[in-house]
This record gives sequence, structure tokens and C-alpha cells, in this order.
Amino acid sequence: MKSYKEEVVDRYDNRVETDYNLKTTLRWMTAQLWLSKMLFDVLRTIDSQTHSLAKARILEVGCGGGRWTRFIAEVTHKPELITGIDLSAPTIELAKRMNPAITYRVADLVEEPIGAVYDLILAWGVFLHFPSESTVKKALRNISNSLTKDGLFIFFDAWARSHFNPPVDAESWGFNPEEIIRMAASEGLTPTFRKNVYRLFPGRKHSEQYYGIIPSWLVRACEIISPTPPGNYFVVFGREREEK
Repeated sequence: MKSYKEEVVDRYDNRVETDYNLKTTLRWMTAQLWLSKMLFDVLRTIDSQTHSLAKARILEVGCGGGRWTRFIAEVTHKPELITGIDLSAPTIELAKRMNPAITYRVADLVEEPIGAVYDLILAWGVFLHFPSESTVKKALRNISNSLTKDGLFIFFDAWARSHFNPPVDAESWGFNPEEIIRMAASEGLTPTFRKNVYRLFPGRKHSEQYYGIIPSWLVRACEIISPTPPGNYFVVFGREREEK
């Protein structure tokens, strides 16, 4: 696997001004609508059980062009309490143009302390770019150190049998949930709940690929009945409470 910094340059810095094909974009949006519902369900669970999101200070690490910070701002109506950081300067500039009421800055989650504390931190498809366990743990440590006492960390990533045994041609690779839970535990984070999204179909096909091609209801029905692993998943972590 490439280093995460090389991957950011190749995959994100050079993609910002790309002209997208309308048909491809509409297919992608069909899948994203379902994914947005899944994130909303996670946020609603957090809001009802632990935190009032309208008052929460929220950070997204690896925010890219700001799609999910913008979505969360629509949910909370408090863009001034939301911050996004990313290693890619071009995508941060795009996020600033798209979301002027949200705070964005260029930062390296692995090498730099976050520098503030938050009630909720979100990492969306970020950790799959980290090739080594030491890098993963450094990022988790920075997140743990930047959560309030009762703060929560929302981890969203791709499912894989093991992050540390990818195909030779993989530019990035997901995690077995137990892997990230084990590493998070070493940095003082413990899981509170999980939620699966999408499904891996036979032949290493991801169910997300079928949205916009066949009816969405049929894709979802296949996701429900398929015995295969999830395509992606959420794990929500809290900080381990100190023993009294």
C-alpha cells in the first residue's frame, strides 16, 4: 500500500476539479442517499441516547470537500459548531467555498495534535489509507485525546478480512471490525454500538455498485438476505471511563 500522504495526492488533490460524467454522478448519488439515511440513523441514536447534537462541538477528520460536514450542519442547524480537517489543501479550499459557515483547515491527523476538544468526532473512510498499525494507533490516540470526557468517535470504513493483508495491488484497504476495536481499545476507546451498511456480494462485488443500475429496493432486499459480510460499517466509540 502507498503511504497515506501519497494516496491523498494521487486520489484527492488531483480530483478536485475533475469534470464528472452526469450519468455516473447520478448513479453515485443514488447510493449516497441510502448512506445518508444510515448516517442520520446513527446521529439520531446519539442524539436520543447521549448527546444533544444541537449543542455538540463536532469535528470531521479527513473531511475532503465537506459533503458530510454539510450534511451534519443540515441536521444540527449549527454550522458554527462544526469543524473539518483534511490533509489535502485543494479539497479544503473546495469545502470552504461550498460551506462558508463551517470551519475548515489543513491538518495531518497522524502527525499533528488536533489542538481542541470535541463532543463528537467523525472519521469517514480515512483509516483505510493508513498502512501500518502504528499509524492507525497514532491517529486513534489523537482522536481519543481530543474528545471530551463523554465524547464519542464515529468510525466509518470498508469491511475487510484484515487490514494488514491486502491484495498486492491495493491502494487502500478496509478493516475487520475486531481489528479496529482492538486497536481503539489500546488508545482508551471502547465501542458503544455498530451499524452495517451495504453488503459484499459474491465475486468481490460491493452492493453500492448496483445502486442506480437496478431498482434500489431490489439492491436492499439482496443486502438483507445475503449471508456475505457487510460492505461498510459504523462503529461508535466512547472514551473508557476511569475506575473509581
